[in-house]
Amino acid sequence: MKHPSASVDAVFDPTRDWAVYRCDHGCLHVAIDRLMVTLTEDEFHALQDLLRRACERFHTRASHALSAVRAH
Repeated sequence: MKHPSASVDAVFDPTRDWAVYRCDHGCLHVAIDRLMVTLTEDEFHALQDLLRRACERFHTRASHALSAVRAH
């Protein structure tokens, strides 16, 4: 992934090609490998809430799944 410039506020996952950064326009960009999602701040917080609820629901099943299995 081409990382944003140093002047952009960003958080990187050091073990994956993932990042979240805020551009000069105030949008939040979620980069996961080749996927890029551009969100407003409200959309970003709504996604955060959705992922939190999904984690709560699927945690039990995910903890029993094989860790080596990749998403399809």
